[in-house]
Amino acid sequence: MKLYDLSKSYQLFERSERVIPNGIQGPRTPRFAAFGSYPAFFVRNRGARAWDVDGNEYIDFMCSFGAVVLGYQDPAVEKAVAAQAALCNSVSIPSPVMVELAERLIGLIPQADWVIYGKNGSDVTTYATQLARVATGRSEIITAKNAYHGFHAWCSHHAQGFPPEYQAHVLEVEYNDLAALEQLVAEYRGRIAGIMLCPIRHDAMRDLEIPKPEYFAGVRKICDREGMVFMLDDIRCGFRMHLQGSAMAVGADPDVVCFGKAMGNGHPIAIAAGKQSLREPANKIYFSGTHFLAAGPMAASLACLHELEARDAIAHMNAIGAMLKAGMEERAKAEGLSLRYSGPPAIPYMLFGDDPGLANIRYFCGEAARRGIYIHPHHNWFLSAAHTEADIKQTLDVAEECFKLTRQKFAG
Repeated sequence: MKLYDLSKSYQLFERSERVIPNGIQGPRTPRFAAFGSYPAFFVRNRGARAWDVDGNEYIDFMCSFGAVVLGYQDPAVEKAVAAQAALCNSVSIPSPVMVELAERLIGLIPQADWVIYGKNGSDVTTYATQLARVATGRSEIITAKNAYHGFHAWCSHHAQGFPPEYQAHVLEVEYNDLAALEQLVAEYRGRIAGIMLCPIRHDAMRDLEIPKPEYFAGVRKICDREGMVFMLDDIRCGFRMHLQGSAMAVGADPDVVCFGKAMGNGHPIAIAAGKQSLREPANKIYFSGTHFLAAGPMAASLACLHELEARDAIAHMNAIGAMLKAGMEERAKAEGLSLRYSGPPAIPYMLFGDDPGLANIRYFCGEAARRGIYIHPHHNWFLSAAHTEADIKQTLDVAEECFKLTRQKFAG
């Protein structure tokens, strides 16, 4: 199997490093994957595929880090965006599509009696903590240890430039551990505004973790008893586990839920949706950004939600994801390799059994990338409605070769 030439990618990356700190911002840099084996720049995409600056074609299982759920350049979504853009996009006052999308979301999401708009997940998770504090008059926010809720000062894992006081009112507890939560709540009783959790545990560089059946019911009970606000960060999982939000898949009943990524199928939009009990404190919060009310992404979201339902896209992603999981496990076993494949079918992650430094998975994913399969060694993957059985079969053919190479390199 011919390996990809990435010469143009890395020439452009060198240029980028001269004019942009680190060359590429955030986790999309090849330095966060397997440097030298991954492309640095894509020039076009369509469906489940992307092409880099060297002309190499990839089956993309990162889906713009979860922002694309129907597939790249989905015709129905792009048609809706073009129609809205012909009328207006950036506006001095809102377009009616703002109300139309809010009504659609309220009719779809059981916890939603109202919504507010942002652009990124960080916008609306931060808003949710403001809401909890205004609603309760308290300061402390609980999050799960190592959970990612964005890059804002209160939750950033990269604290350069943030005084420690910015996170002084954030408490951490182990995910999936109700006893530990009870202990923390008892220690800070009367001071906790709320708790923010994700539908599953999806920290980078570790197995994904599904909540225990009783976990979210227990969280709800504690919040009701203690007068705390339950916030669900559904930015990453939203609209891949359940059409009405991941809360429905994991038995959660949050007071406010945050969505982003997939809801615009690649167009920048995020929301927080809350219960009626939080409307009064919501009315008190100033929350605004220049592009928060752009009409195009709202039209994209309306079309995306329609298409997800019309195509039964979540069932398709679950089926395709199950096929990928079974095939990966079968081929790893054939090479005598221990595999840890975790997470829901549409949001999986894979690690090797004895790989504490993640050298094995970095090598495996790098070799896969050099053969046209774009998966990530440190971050969970994503399935989309555009992935087909043929894509999975091609992926598994490449994986078979990469498992063999990994065994030869690390197991001898």
